[in-house]
Amino acid sequence: MQTNIKRSERTGQVRHGISAYAATAIDSELRIVAGTPSGHGLRNAAINAGAFKVGRFVGAGELSELEAADRLLQAAEENGYVGDHGHSATVAIIESGLQAGQQSPYPVPRSNGRRRIRSSSARGTPPLPLVPHRASSANTGPTAPAYFSSVEGGGIQFPKRTEPNESGKPFFQAGGDDGPPDWQHELRRHLYLRQGVPIRARIKMKDGSWFSWYRVTDSTGINGWQTQKPDGYVDVPYFSPELDPFDRELIGDPIFWGEGEKDCDNLGKHNMPAFTFGGGDGLPDEAIKYVAGRQIIILADNDEKGRKQAEEKAQLANPVAASVRVIHFPELDDKGDVSDFFERGGSVDELFRRVDESPLWRDVTSGSSPDEPHKESKQKNTRSRELVFVSLDNIHPEAVSWIWNNRVPRGKLVVFTGAPGVGKTQALIDIMARITVGGPWPDGSGCAPLGSVIFVTGEDGLADTIRPRAEAAGADVSRIHVLQATFNEHGNRSTFSLQADLELLGQKIEELGDVRLVGIDPVTAYLGDVDSHNTADVRAMLTPLSEFAEKHSVTVCGITHPPKNTGGKAMNAVTGSVAFVAAARAAFLFILDTAADRTLMLPIKSNLSPEKGGLAFRIAQRLITDDILAPHIVWDGDPVSMTADEAMAAENGRNLDPTAKDDAVEFLSGLLANGPMKVTDIETEARAAGCLGTNQPIGQSKPFRSARDALDIQTAKLAMNEGWSWILAKMPSSSEDAL
Repeated sequence: MQTNIKRSERTGQVRHGISAYAATAIDSELRIVAGTPSGHGLRNAAINAGAFKVGRFVGAGELSELEAADRLLQAAEENGYVGDHGHSATVAIIESGLQAGQQSPYPVPRSNGRRRIRSSSARGTPPLPLVPHRASSANTGPTAPAYFSSVEGGGIQFPKRTEPNESGKPFFQAGGDDGPPDWQHELRRHLYLRQGVPIRARIKMKDGSWFSWYRVTDSTGINGWQTQKPDGYVDVPYFSPELDPFDRELIGDPIFWGEGEKDCDNLGKHNMPAFTFGGGDGLPDEAIKYVAGRQIIILADNDEKGRKQAEEKAQLANPVAASVRVIHFPELDDKGDVSDFFERGGSVDELFRRVDESPLWRDVTSGSSPDEPHKESKQKNTRSRELVFVSLDNIHPEAVSWIWNNRVPRGKLVVFTGAPGVGKTQALIDIMARITVGGPWPDGSGCAPLGSVIFVTGEDGLADTIRPRAEAAGADVSRIHVLQATFNEHGNRSTFSLQADLELLGQKIEELGDVRLVGIDPVTAYLGDVDSHNTADVRAMLTPLSEFAEKHSVTVCGITHPPKNTGGKAMNAVTGSVAFVAAARAAFLFILDTAADRTLMLPIKSNLSPEKGGLAFRIAQRLITDDILAPHIVWDGDPVSMTADEAMAAENGRNLDPTAKDDAVEFLSGLLANGPMKVTDIETEARAAGCLGTNQPIGQSKPFRSARDALDIQTAKLAMNEGWSWILAKMPSSSEDAL
């Protein structure tokens, strides 16, 4: 296939003779490509993925390669990629995807002289969204149906207004993104978004009633809102404006499924990703698309209805989610929810502790239970457990082998962690580049072992991000092998899994013969059905991964990011379970040094070498072609003496002086000496005294939580319509008595 593809005259339709299934599928892929917005490498990824899928139909003989390339190029022009990156770069992506797709053609058995495609999935579950929802942009979530297809300007088309009856119902109000006009007795409203545009408004009235309004267009072309769900409306979840749970950066994180919008807003304020489809509105068919492959934590309201709805959500999510847990709040009043949990002083730490202690949900109706999670496989496996021992006399001693002397060991698991955007992936690419050319290490500790590397990543586009960065780092790009696609046993596209695909990855390592390092970015995206917050589950998965690294004598470097609450300790700075750091032989924290405008790479642990200081680097730009500028790392020559714990304390502005608890004890003792006080009033006083951050709930303050325990402070509602209050159970004679 030549790279000088030109757009030809076309009708916009696939040629005659193609099967109806293929025509529909190809048109769908092209619409996805054409409607993908710019930013974060999304268009590059969409073009590559679309070309691969269309290429599978080319391989099946449904259409010619030239016709496929022609139509993909048109779609890339429509989303603006050709204009931004040029004809040649776009064609290169299309060619690569088409050629890869043709290697795995769709099976098209003959039946009565007609082509047909076999079922695309034995389970029939929908794939994860190609492009995630983002509250702050026009990125799409699961593929939008025709009513919500992208139009010029990045907007969407709204369903047509329902024809009103003789009474004028459903009511219609002209209005824009703020929703319908404010009602006189309105208490609050929540806007549901598609592509960042409000399409539904749920409004709560002061009398406790709820109303839903839907975005529509009337016959004159005026956009507005009506009080009845219109034909063609497709449900979307609500999530807090504070935090989008379907952001690509959070794909490996657990997400909370709350009962109502208020719960999502409160969780979002605590930096906990959450969503809902609206309390009491049932479970729409679209819900399954949003939970597929994710770690789902369902928060049940404390009443019979809430518990029943939580079970229904778990039933829906369990077949497709990576894991499901249901969290109950039996200590709350009837109908109490997670918002009440926080209101009475519950903390993020307490909630996550409750999550960690909760078992994985299992469908008891199918004969499985939390104590017997794999009944079917247990019945089939009749082999008994056994223990295998070996005498050390039969073990030949070996010196530790290093990729990077006294920093990155060979044949071991290594973890890089740090906030988004600090340069973790950039540093990994720099290390990979040095391996591919046998280049020197920046600390003067020798040279990298010459060899190949494997990169498993879903974070960035290959053509516009990974390849330019590798070239800017001076890599021999022929030695960098990036996982492009994974297919399951049914021939359907799947997600790489560290549980299921290690053997296949090992085969590739053996095939190449000189692999020194395997990079996985982010590692939490490829855990399969393992709950990343369950220490036992993660340890059980990481043990085979560590053995894999040792067997193939390759370093496995996994990238992750810190959880929202680390307690100020670098050892806790890896998302999810501490098992990640425990299993790794070396772990590094990447953190910004804002004073010096650089990034620090600081050791969290190193089990196999003497303790070495950290390193620092800055990110510069390098021209790799006439029109492509790519970032690369410039390392500082001197080591960094600051420890990872010290860097985290400096970033968080933490006061490590142990008197913080004393101060909180003294403050609460005096404040509550005269009787109970509402939690909200305590927070106001604490902020005024400079003891609590401006927007920080008291339940998130460790000194106040410790003081509350020390003083045995109780929580209670003193009146039906009042919030929670704190009561001092026993007044100590001094703050020291409480410690």
